[in-house]
Amino acid sequence: DITRQAVQRDRAAADHPGVEPLVIQDDGVSAFRVSIFDRSGGRELCDLIASGTVEAVYVDAQDRLSRGEDDEWVAFRALADANDTWIVVDGQQHRACRALRPCLRNRGCHVPTLSK
Repeated sequence: DITRQAVQRDRAAADHPGVEPLVIQDDGVSAFRVSIFDRSGGRELCDLIASGTVEAVYVDAQDRLSRGEDDEWVAFRALADANDTWIVVDGQQHRACRALRPCLRNRGCHVPTLSK
């Protein structure tokens, strides 16, 4: 919903001042039925992460990214880890090793609004 998306944009802006978040939408596509790697918005997000241009991904719930099999979530986390990308779910960072490190690069912050 739009209110939850706004909260994530505000978090991204607070964590990464001066960087305009890119909002990626995948409206009307079920995260349960279609893998993040196969949804158009999800594929765009994964491609951006793989390119090394994403500092962080902000979502209000983990199921915005993946509701499928555990291996899908593990593969997405591995992609993010390999490219030094934070995953921030409702304000909680999924990369504890970087939790205390400030944003040092001027890479983009992405706020996907991927559908259920």
